[in-house]
Amino acid sequence: MKNLTAKTILITGGSRGIGLAIAQACARQGAQVLLVARNRSMLRRAAAIVPGAEAFSTDVTRARDVEQLFKAVRRRFKRLD
Repeated sequence: MKNLTAKTILITGGSRGIGLAIAQACARQGAQVLLVARNRSMLRRAAAIVPGAEAFSTDVTRARDVEQLFKAVRRRFKRLD
């Protein structure tokens, strides 16, 4: 995997399984990882084990939730890679 330092990466389904594994790998490569999932308790647990991760509880099947997510990401991180 290439070096991801200074990259901001959003991972849906990031609280478990493949999404969590991808988040951990990206964080090891230096990325700022944004975890997205519906279940808040699982999301908090995932954020605790992914170095520097930020958690966003979002239901990506709801357009309004996705709009709010991207507004928050733009405001806080300025971009996604």
